[in-house]
Amino acid sequence: MKRSIRNSGLLIAFLHCTPKNESVIFTLIGRIEGEHLAELKRVIGLEAGDHNLVLDLKDVTLADRSAIRFLARCEAENVVLENCPAYIHGWIAAEKHRDARLKP
Repeated sequence: MKRSIRNSGLLIAFLHCTPKNESVIFTLIGRIEGEHLAELKRVIGLEAGDHNLVLDLKDVTLADRSAIRFLARCEAENVVLENCPAYIHGWIAAEKHRDARLKP
């Protein structure tokens, strides 16, 4: 099943993969900003169930700090970040390092 949702600059396209591999792939297109996160979390929650989650970031053009923190939490919860642009991957690593330094 393929569906998509547009939310002011972010297009979320999601595809249920075959039951055999039990994954749900969400392709994010455009900008990911703090204002999109509530809807993104809602859609992921509705579609995920007991499936493995994959966020395909190949077509993400811009992400703000709250989006990077969200992606870092996703990754920590075993969500696969596929086709993650280098600048996003680097920023996620920097945020994780920063958070680790701030914890007592």
